[in-house]
Amino acid sequence: MNKVTLISFYPGFFGLNLRQIGACLREAGFDVHYLHLGYGNYLRGARAPSLKNFFPSPHFMSQIVEEISGSLYVGISLAASEFIAARDFTTELKKISTIPVIWGGPQPTASIAESARYADAVCVGEGEKTAVALARIISGHGDIDEIANLAYLREGVLRQNPPHPLVEDLNSLPMMDTDIYRHNVYFENALQPLTPELLEELDQMYIRPVPGKIVYITTISRGCPNNCSYCNNSYLKKTYEGQKYFRYRSLDHVIREVQAALENIKIVGAVFFADDNLTALPTPVLKEFSRRWVAEVGIPFGTSGSPKTISDEKMRILAEAGLLYKFGIGVESASPRILSLYERRESPEAAAKAIAIVEKYRPLFYQKSAPPVINYQFIFDNPYETSDDVIATLQFISRLPVRKSITCFHLVMYPGSKIYHEAIRDGKIAKDEAIYMEEYADLRASWAKVWLFLYRAGAPLFLLRITLIKPLFRALDSPWMRRLYERFVFRRRTGR
Repeated sequence: MNKVTLISFYPGFFGLNLRQIGACLREAGFDVHYLHLGYGNYLRGARAPSLKNFFPSPHFMSQIVEEISGSLYVGISLAASEFIAARDFTTELKKISTIPVIWGGPQPTASIAESARYADAVCVGEGEKTAVALARIISGHGDIDEIANLAYLREGVLRQNPPHPLVEDLNSLPMMDTDIYRHNVYFENALQPLTPELLEELDQMYIRPVPGKIVYITTISRGCPNNCSYCNNSYLKKTYEGQKYFRYRSLDHVIREVQAALENIKIVGAVFFADDNLTALPTPVLKEFSRRWVAEVGIPFGTSGSPKTISDEKMRILAEAGLLYKFGIGVESASPRILSLYERRESPEAAAKAIAIVEKYRPLFYQKSAPPVINYQFIFDNPYETSDDVIATLQFISRLPVRKSITCFHLVMYPGSKIYHEAIRDGKIAKDEAIYMEEYADLRASWAKVWLFLYRAGAPLFLLRITLIKPLFRALDSPWMRRLYERFVFRRRTGR
């Protein structure tokens, strides 16, 4: 028996953690089966499935039990937004199956004790070596006390084994699994093989620069040099304190993987590098990447960076090949006080400079079938923000050159992140499972949300700026006005 089943609730088919662990298991000789369970409630034409109404029905669970039969263990990789679905699924599965269930990923690493209440064991931190060691020990009747990075309950007491050191040489790992048509997806009440037709229909998360072709997701680097208080990197770095956290693969390794994806998947038209901060790579690496990408791959690519790692030279290198179709910058706020709270070592002036650099090279971006996708990203709905902080950010936005490039997110405080613990301590948020239901795109009704809608719709700037005069802004953002926006503006627009 050498079968391992890996399960994803991630809204897409190219989850990085699962495919990397699957590749390591396959290299070690195990038969890996992938199940994508986030599409049970998918509405055709939507950008991504929702887990809000996920329910593991008896019909659903009977198909799962049949599929996982004979597995050494079931591995589930999850982030905070997938916690409730994974919890409910695991609870139901353990009623009808004795196969061990192992959780891993950002959420279990951040909340080890809570995760161990539901899973048989929790993988803390990076899991490639742990996944292989666990499969070997279960198949050979070894002792899980020997497996690094593993945590579990024993007689009601949490036990946590010592951690593995970080994998410094990412080239020592096999390239991510690109045999996507070996995967199964639960869709339209049936667990079924993923086909090119289903993949093309369901994988809608990323805007496609080449019509009829999907976007493949991978990374060059792992980790981030920043230490933002709201990010899961803030607690992962603590797990590996003192070790080299930001690492990157060789270009040979990256290009071999992308070429394998093009060969195996057939309908890939672009690649998005989902690195935390690709522009943190050294300039010579980016220069060689650009040269080889044009010569050996030749399809559009997208990525993102942060203001302090963007330079004129790096942006020119990425853009001048004419294949960069998408780029994002996390600005987050223009309030120095909030930037300090986020532990962003960047000033609004540095962000403005980085945006000017990106705009300088916008004409060189790939735009054969559609304009390039450039996003300047901001965070709102922060319980620590005052009206002065919000006004500062909106004033900054009002001075930017391209209105439709503004992307705004609701602040999701990941359990385990530094800002989450601070907000619990300060009484800003409640310690309950509601945090797991929050979504980035779900901005709360406020004058800032109305202002941003009007700004992107082309409303006159002089009128928008008048509303940022403090007394008027506070009146427009009062609690009763927020209730008005929620009831009559945004409910009508969303059809709720």
